[in-house]
Amino acid sequence: MATKTREPKPIDAYMASLTDPAAKKTLGALRMQLRKLLPGATETISYRMPTFKVDGNAVAGFAFFKTHCGYYPFSGGVVPVLKAELDGYTTSKSGITFLPDEPLPAKLVKKLVQARLAEIATRAKKPAVAKKKALPTRRVTDAAVKRGHRT
Repeated sequence: MATKTREPKPIDAYMASLTDPAAKKTLGALRMQLRKLLPGATETISYRMPTFKVDGNAVAGFAFFKTHCGYYPFSGGVVPVLKAELDGYTTSKSGITFLPDEPLPAKLVKKLVQARLAEIATRAKKPAVAKKKALPTRRVTDAAVKRGHRT
């Protein structure tokens, strides 16, 4: 009987490459929380960071840099919506940074994930904007010009 070997996930290699023990512990716990919050998500690497995707949409990503960790909802709308809850953190329009030994609270991560999922759901419900059809262009050949046809 052949034994099944588990295919390594792309995030496994990223986690194994972390040398900072606090970052490894913090991001490992964040990964486990995201797995619970997004049970059907695909774990992959996007923009060189571990990413959780749901139905092809990036919902959450995280990374470690030289001195800090970052959480990224892959949207410019999530962080501004939760600005009050993110008071005290360094934020940009699309991410939150935090120290490796000061992980994001679980309740905050849950709110970030819920906000991103709600944003994706709202976007999916909007009807697609109909594109105007371009009028066909006529190609004028040298032969047509010689015959006296105009454009």
